[in-house]
Amino acid sequence: MPVSDGLAFDSMSSDVQRYYLCSSCQYVLIKPKFSTCGHRYCSHCIGKMIESQSPAICSRNNCGQMIKNDEIYPDFAVENDLKILTNIVCHNDTKGCSWKGSYALYKDHLQACTFENLQREYCSKSITNRLLNEQHCEICPKVPVSCPLEKFGCNVQILRESIQDHIASSLIEHMLLLADGVSSFINQSMSIADQPLSTNSLPNLSIEKTDNKCFEKKSLNEDQINEQIRLQTYLRSQIKELTKEPCILISGVTVKLYEIELHKLQQQYALSRFLTDRETYLWHINNIQEIFQNAKQAPQSNDISTSFYTYRGGYKISLKLYINGHITAQDTYSSLHLTILRGPCDSYLNWPFNKPILICLYDNSAKQEHIFHTITPEKYTECFQQPKKNENPSVKILEFCPLSMIFSKDYGYIHQNKLIIKILVDSYMI
Repeated sequence: MPVSDGLAFDSMSSDVQRYYLCSSCQYVLIKPKFSTCGHRYCSHCIGKMIESQSPAICSRNNCGQMIKNDEIYPDFAVENDLKILTNIVCHNDTKGCSWKGSYALYKDHLQACTFENLQREYCSKSITNRLLNEQHCEICPKVPVSCPLEKFGCNVQILRESIQDHIASSLIEHMLLLADGVSSFINQSMSIADQPLSTNSLPNLSIEKTDNKCFEKKSLNEDQINEQIRLQTYLRSQIKELTKEPCILISGVTVKLYEIELHKLQQQYALSRFLTDRETYLWHINNIQEIFQNAKQAPQSNDISTSFYTYRGGYKISLKLYINGHITAQDTYSSLHLTILRGPCDSYLNWPFNKPILICLYDNSAKQEHIFHTITPEKYTECFQQPKKNENPSVKILEFCPLSMIFSKDYGYIHQNKLIIKILVDSYMI
């Protein structure tokens, strides 16, 4: 297993737990990311897996779940935890390097480590500076890359130096793929919109009602569908123009148009997945500005969600949001608590609860910089046992999101005076 993808550590003097290790290289995580199966990888490792495998499969034993590029998220919580590690040893120790220090200083050391010798995979050249090597890989003309329209059906793998030639020579094919993708997307959206909302996914119980604070399965609204139809019509008109004027194929204006329309499609697709994923629950919190002002006057005030179930007859869960922070995070972060509640079907369920829970604070801006947290039950064993009382001790995410980001105009966490928190508890997650 190559050690250049992760950090080595001194297992005799450092209490590094399993969730700090990359599932691929088995070393301490660098820029940790996680997939929907809950397993973590170095950013570089999971990127190489997706490039080299089709499809990419999670390498953790007994998992085997498919990993998709648009279902990989940064793990900020673990990255913060890694900062406390102090017994990192240089992975070049077998070559004679005696450096040992903190996680925060390791990457700086690696840039200057005289024992580091990296081989450029595609250029057949060696380099001793890791940072320069990573930067070079991002621009190397000899690196094979996928067509930007791979997700829409163009599966060409081509050298980076030839990608512009491919785009210029395949514009008509690309526009047809885009139009077909939009058409399929609209048909799917219309099918979802025609389905009535149902409570069949919940047990036959009375659940307390709270205004503007409920979990719901969302479908695309009429305005979004009309916008997609408009986009489809526009793309088809562009195809007609391209077939009439072959000379446009080499026009820089046309290439720019293609890039703009692709970006719009990617945004719409991401929004649709967020709103329609199965086993996904949305908490809409309205009047967030007023809630925040009340929280500043009453420091320990919180907003409690309606309880929900992981699936029909499943585990009962609730969330509690401290918009102005809780305990040590007050006035700097928003805090979120997750609690397992006593449910009517607990005696038929497997305990302790062992499914990773993904929580996302949705960013409505064009940046799409969603805040993700993963709750791994094995870290909070007391919180995920079968409840003996009405509720278990809560899992506390004190630093859920900085207040400076939530209320910043540079982001869209607050949209129309509303926060949206997404919770995913996938029954197929390992």
